[in-house]
Amino acid sequence: MINSKYLFWLLPILIFISQAIYTYASAVQIRLEEVIETFRSVWWFQNGLVWNGSYSFLGWYTTLAAVYNTFGMGIYTPKMVKLAIELVSYFCLAAVLRRYFSQNAWLPLLVIGLSPTFMYFNSLSLSMGLEVSYFFICLWLLVNLDFKKRIGSVISQILIWGLAMFAWLSYFGFIFYLPILGAIFLYKLWQKYKLISTAWLKYLLILLVSFLTPLILLYLYTQNKQLLILDPLSGKGLFRSFAKVELAPDVWFSNLRIIWRDLFVAPTSYYFEAFEVEFSDFYPVLTLAAVFVGCLLMIKTGKFRKLVILLTATLIFYFLLISLVGPETLGGIRRGTVLLVIFYGLLAIVWDWTIRQKRLRWKYLLILGCSLILFHHAAVYPVNLGKIRQESVFREKWWFNSSQPERILAGYLRRAQESDVVLTCVEAGRESFCPGISLIYPAIAGFCHWNNLSCRGIFFYESKSGQDVPVDIGLWGTGSHTEP
Repeated sequence: MINSKYLFWLLPILIFISQAIYTYASAVQIRLEEVIETFRSVWWFQNGLVWNGSYSFLGWYTTLAAVYNTFGMGIYTPKMVKLAIELVSYFCLAAVLRRYFSQNAWLPLLVIGLSPTFMYFNSLSLSMGLEVSYFFICLWLLVNLDFKKRIGSVISQILIWGLAMFAWLSYFGFIFYLPILGAIFLYKLWQKYKLISTAWLKYLLILLVSFLTPLILLYLYTQNKQLLILDPLSGKGLFRSFAKVELAPDVWFSNLRIIWRDLFVAPTSYYFEAFEVEFSDFYPVLTLAAVFVGCLLMIKTGKFRKLVILLTATLIFYFLLISLVGPETLGGIRRGTVLLVIFYGLLAIVWDWTIRQKRLRWKYLLILGCSLILFHHAAVYPVNLGKIRQESVFREKWWFNSSQPERILAGYLRRAQESDVVLTCVEAGRESFCPGISLIYPAIAGFCHWNNLSCRGIFFYESKSGQDVPVDIGLWGTGSHTEP
């Protein structure tokens, strides 16, 4: 066991280094959604717009725009931003685990930090995976919330609920974490004030105002607000993206199959390409069995009975709910990271409880079972690290179809500083505007703007008229767009 508190605090750094190596290895290509969400959407946001109702991750765009305006833009800057957030989040998680599990906190911390699922999503230049990082930060703030400190508690609440909304606006999967944070907050409030009183009303009002403020500010900032409420073309808007709950058997069975494969067999869902998944091979099933048996024993003995039952019920409920989120074929673990977080929470409780038992017949079998998942994550890490460089089926094909997309962009930027750039992109069967220009234009324009480069004009060649047409954000207007 790791008894030294100083040695324990090296673990978040170890996790960060492991993630940084993984992220660096992934920087050999850029996927279509990464181009959309880190170039086009952020450039549109810089100009007070959203592309359509589905691409409305305003929290993520705000973060990237702030970084780009402060430090400049690089093709892989979003990956570095996520690394910074993850470093903070794992220190927060370590503090929470250390507080409740003392010297036994090391195993759940390493298991979560080396999770193949989290490792993969955190390597993308997308907001996928940020919901987990923001949850750990909010959880740490909430755990340390002290109502005895009046001013301090108010500041903490503003940070917690403002960050919670910002996280929800960054990736809509954070919705599944909100009830968990809310339940913890109400429990702490009840511990302090018991029955409902004026103090409850005061703190709930602070919660509501803090939570809604980021949403209101970003809504006011956006010029084409109608797309945030209900995009007439996509039928989507804030917090909905491409998902909706559908009470359809086909959707349910499709999601069950996909999430099962994502967890136990091989990556199947959209944008999930970890070669070895969370419980791949056969022996991680023993960890599931150990946690299940441990939970039953704890419920039987009365130790943490209510907490274990609550977490188990929440896990089952979320599993059923997430399985109903359509459309069909687009389900998967990217929407269900909360399932892993809850499961690993149960693992942490069972692990700590088992080690503390002096007379438990199956103690060492349970310890072995809980330990196997850490062995698995450590064993598959080098395998996934070696596979992350393989060409993704989601690689952007119009402009960045290369193992060195940064060189492609650098070439356009050199030309833009010397003369006008003419973008020639004619699709098969088309003789005019190619939709891929909406990807390369914001990359060039945004890079020039955020890096203070003196660039000339950007044009595209229209074969039908035989003329070079100037390209700027006004070419697309402020309405909803569907391509690409």
